Amino acid sequence: MKYPDRTGAPVLSAWLLLGLIFLLSLSLGAVNIGPGRLLSVLIRGDRSNTDWIIIMKLRLPRALQASLTGICLALGGTVFQAVFRNPMAEPYILGISSGAALGASMTVFAGFSFSFWGISALGIGAFAGAGLSLLILFLFFGIRRYSNRIGLLLGGVVLSFFLSSFMSLILSMDRDLASSILFWSMGSFTAASWDKIFFLSPLTLAGVFFFLTRSNALNLLTTGEETAHTLGLNVRKKGNLFLLAASLLTAAAVACSGTIGFIGLLVPHGVRLITGAHHRRLLPLVVPCGAGLMLLADLLARAVHPPMEIPVGVITGLLGAPLFLFLLKRNGSAPVMGERS
Repeated sequence: MKYPDRTGAPVLSAWLLLGLIFLLSLSLGAVNIGPGRLLSVLIRGDRSNTDWIIIMKLRLPRALQASLTGICLALGGTVFQAVFRNPMAEPYILGISSGAALGASMTVFAGFSFSFWGISALGIGAFAGAGLSLLILFLFFGIRRYSNRIGLLLGGVVLSFFLSSFMSLILSMDRDLASSILFWSMGSFTAASWDKIFFLSPLTLAGVFFFLTRSNALNLLTTGEETAHTLGLNVRKKGNLFLLAASLLTAAAVACSGTIGFIGLLVPHGVRLITGAHHRRLLPLVVPCGAGLMLLADLLARAVHPPMEIPVGVITGLLGAPLFLFLLKRNGSAPVMGERS
């Protein structure tokens, strides 16, 4: 059955709004740069100009990294909710954030200070920790039986508590370590760099292309395992592949920017109110909305108490929680469980 494409205008509007927010992110800060000066800097490229240094060295990489991170988390949340057929699933549900935090803590505790491809030792440790948590879960639950997804979810919750407790043990052994890990764990784009963008960009673009071209398979997964299998889908193979791809995007975002909550939970729910649950309409709107919401959160993080910055994860938590409760109260739950609105 074909579904009418009703996302053309919303997608165009979302990209235009994202462009406006992106320009605001380049303009606003401790030093405000007006539209005329901003356009002049971008066109002329005068490297001796102070505005050029502020934009190209600080604000542009920060805005790009925030956008890429928002896309990764929003896309990951959308895929997790489809695969698990659970509207409360989000990118960190399998213990990725706890594994990343533990990996970062152990890296700092061990005193490693190297960097690779612009990613610090802390970020590399976080990526490794996230990958290890996924490996443990899939060895126990995910590879042999896709139908055991309830066990996979419960295992993720238990593993998350275990890894968090282990991280607390490490932090209690070195109180000075806690402050450096705490700010990272709440998410921040203060250390944004072009190297991190070069690392995130190909992964993000590949992820967007991968899931956009497999929207029909995601739709089939939401109908239930038996129905999807009857319709010719290899449920176990596709389900595990989608989980691994979405987890890779999430782990990369966490390694570069820390743990930022609610984006992967809030964006899919909000977008479904416009597009319904069909992923051919849902995914193209999730991408700009995830990037735009993350940019707005970063703008607020810089603007609330200048010149100091509030961690972005704090902003997304403070704003995302009441907004998500409002959406739940207004709609009960977003259409996920095989609905086609």
